Amino acid sequence: MNDGRVIKKVYGPPGTGKTNMQARYIREAMGSLPPEKILITSFSKGGAAELIQRAIGKDETFLDYRYRMVAGTLHSICFKAFNKPAMIETAEGIKEWNSLYPEYELSATEISEDSGFQKKTIGDVIFADMMLNRAKMIPLEEWSDKTIRFYNKWIEWKGSRFDFTDLIERGLKELDIPNRAKSMFVDEAQDFTALEFALIEKWMKEVNFGLISGDDDQAIYNFKGCNPNNFLDFKETETEILAQSYRVPRVVHEHATKFITQVTRRQEKDYKPCDFEGEIIESKYTYKNGVQIAEQISEYIQQGKKVMLLTMCGYMLENIRTNLKRQGITFFNPYRSTRYDWNPFEFSFREKGRMSLNKRLWFFLNLHDGKNKIEIPEIKDFDFLFDFQEEKEEIPVFEDLIQMTEEKEESIVQRGIFNMEITSTKGYWTGKEFKSWALALKNLFIRGQVKEIEEISDIEKIDYIRCLSFFKEQEDVDKAFAGDTEWFLNNLKTEHHKNADFCRNIIKRNGLEGLIDEPGVIVGTIFSVKGAEADVVYLFPDLSPQGYKETYTSHRDSLIRLFYVGMTRAKETLVLCNPVSYMFLNLKE
Repeated sequence: MNDGRVIKKVYGPPGTGKTNMQARYIREAMGSLPPEKILITSFSKGGAAELIQRAIGKDETFLDYRYRMVAGTLHSICFKAFNKPAMIETAEGIKEWNSLYPEYELSATEISEDSGFQKKTIGDVIFADMMLNRAKMIPLEEWSDKTIRFYNKWIEWKGSRFDFTDLIERGLKELDIPNRAKSMFVDEAQDFTALEFALIEKWMKEVNFGLISGDDDQAIYNFKGCNPNNFLDFKETETEILAQSYRVPRVVHEHATKFITQVTRRQEKDYKPCDFEGEIIESKYTYKNGVQIAEQISEYIQQGKKVMLLTMCGYMLENIRTNLKRQGITFFNPYRSTRYDWNPFEFSFREKGRMSLNKRLWFFLNLHDGKNKIEIPEIKDFDFLFDFQEEKEEIPVFEDLIQMTEEKEESIVQRGIFNMEITSTKGYWTGKEFKSWALALKNLFIRGQVKEIEEISDIEKIDYIRCLSFFKEQEDVDKAFAGDTEWFLNNLKTEHHKNADFCRNIIKRNGLEGLIDEPGVIVGTIFSVKGAEADVVYLFPDLSPQGYKETYTSHRDSLIRLFYVGMTRAKETLVLCNPVSYMFLNLKE
C-alpha cells in the first residue's frame, strides 16, 4: 500500500471477481496491521463473512483475525460499539407498543436488520415510511403529517432505547471508527442507504487506507432507501474498474450491456465477457406453464446443469414449484434459508440444521449394521416387556437380556419367553437418528412412551429389542426395521403430510441419495440471489402492480437494474420467458 492516505473505489461488474479483489487487499492489511485495526463491512452478514473467509483461507497464521477484526454489517458493528444496547424491535417491545398504541398496531412479532417486513396494517405502512425517510435522511419537515405524528409517539415511547435505525443515526453522531482502525473495507456499497453512506464517509476520513467496492448497475434495493448515486458520488483518491468477467458469456453479456444502458445515470464500464459464446432462448412459456418448464428443467439436470428460476415476486414461483415436486425435482434457495416455501427440505446435516422430512426419512432408511452385536438366539419372544411396562416395572435393557440367557431354560419359559426368535443382528439407530424419524409419527406408540423417546440420549443405540418397548404393535417394529417407506410416510403427523408425496417422487426419480444430494435447481426472487450464478437461468419479466406503476416514474431505473442482475446470473444459457399479463418489462429487445 502507499504511504499516503488512499481511498480507493472499485467498480465490479457481474462476475469480475470483486470479492476476491477485496480479499487480496484485506490479506495485505493483515500482513501489516493487528486485527483490531482492520474494519470490514458489507451490505449483508454473509458478505462480510465471505470476505473474511477468502482473506484468511487455510492459513493458520491468521486464524485469530477471524474473531478479532471489526467485521459485520454496519448495524452489527455499531451494536457492539454501543456495548449491545437494549433494542425495542423485539417481540416484547412490539407487544408493548401495540398495547399502548393500538391505532398504530404493528403486525410483525419481531423486526430485525434483515427481516422481511410485511406491511399488513396502517401502523406497518407508516412505520415503513418513517424508516425509509430516516434511511434517506429526508428532513423531518418534508415528511407527511401522519408519519410525523407516528414518529413523535415512537420517539417518546422508546426513550433511551435503540431501534435499528438508531444504531446508524447515533453512530453517525457519537461513534468514531471502532478501535481507531487504520484500514477499512466496504463491499456491496451500491446497496447502502444515504444514512449508512454518511457513516461510511465519516469513518473513511479516519483511516490510512480505505477500499469501497460495488456496482451501481446492480443497485436493486431502492425500496429500502438505497440509491446508487450515493456510490457514484463518493469521493475517492483512486478509481478502478474490473475489466474481465469470469461468469457472463458473450451473447448474454452483449444483451445485458445493451439493456442496462437504458438507465438515466451510470458509470460506463468496458468489461469483457468470459471466453464462452453462451445462448439466449426466447421462450413462449410463462410462470404459469409449470408442467412444461419442469420438463425442460428435468432435461437440463440430466445434462448436469445447474438451473435458476427468477421472478420479481415470490408468488410467481408457486406453479413451477408445485410441478417440480410432482416430478421429484428437488430445489432450494441457500441464500434465503428461512423461506420454507423455497426450502421445503434441508440438505445440510450441520448440527443446527432444520430437521425437515427428507432428513427424517433418510435417517429412517439408513439403519446401522448390527452384525457386530452379540447374538442371543436363546431368547424367543419379548412380550413380557409390555407386561413389565403395564406393571410399571423397569424395562430390561440389552445387558439385562444377555444376562437372562445364562438362566435355566425353564426360568426363561416361566417369564413368558416363547414363540418367535429374535436376535440383535437386525441393526440399530443412534438415539438422535431414531428420535428424528420416530417423533414424526403418530398414534403408534404405547401410552407414555413418546416422552421416553424424547429423553433418549443422542448417542444411545436403539435396536430391535428397545423398539419393542416403544411401539404398540410388533408389526410396526418389523416394518421400521424392514425400511418400509410407505409405512413411514402413511403414519406421519399432519404437519408432514404436504411433503410426503414429494419424498415419494424424489425416491422414485433419484433413489435414496436424492433425499440428501444438493438440488440442481435454485428458486427465488431476483433480490434473493444477488451474487449467485447458475448454468441456466430462467428469467420471468412480470412486474408486481406497484412495479408496473414505477415503469412510468423515475423508479423505472431500479427495475432495469433488477432484471440486469437477473440476466447476469447466467453462465451459459439465459431463458427469457413470456409475461402472463400486460404488467411486465420487455427483456427481449
